[in-house]
Order: sequence, then C-alpha cells, then structure tokens
Amino acid sequence: MIVAFMCAVIQSIRLRKQLEHHAWWLVATVFIIMMSALGRGGLQFAVIGFSPDTDPMTGVYIACGTIILMALAAALKCGKIRHPATWVAVGINVFAA
Repeated sequence: MIVAFMCAVIQSIRLRKQLEHHAWWLVATVFIIMMSALGRGGLQFAVIGFSPDTDPMTGVYIACGTIILMALAAALKCGKIRHPATWVAVGINVFAA
C-alpha cells in the first residue's frame, strides 16, 4: 500500500505540467491511503459495536467496499474511469481486503 502511495506521488510530481493527470494522481493518493484510516475505524466499530462473536474482518470489508465505490464514483463523475491512477487506487483496495 505504501509503495502504491509512493508511486502515485512520484507520478503526480512527474506529470506536474499536465494539470489533469497531476490532479488525478493526487486524488488517487487519497483513496490509496484512506484504507489504513477507515479500516482501523471499521475494525473498531465491528469489535466494539457488535456482539463479541462478530468477525472483526466485517468492518474492514465494509471499509474497502466503501472506498472502492467512492473512488469509482469520483472517477465516473470526473470522466477518469480509465485513468491508470483510478485502477491503482481500486486495485490496492481490492488487494487490502
């Protein structure tokens, strides 16, 4: 996950002259790194909010699904569904689940 984050930052620096690509690589960094925060929060919700026999991975799966849906919705809205940064962000979150 950290390697994908670093690659996205390097790509955004490399493509800084092309504003659309630069901006979308930076947006992708948000979706890449979001899993570590939402995953921990979802895990706490699953452990504390439900009964003790609830699988703690449920919160992580919900967080991953939410991040993937948000990334695809943002890409669809901005017309960047086929951009490599979109697929890096979606792929790393699929891999994290």
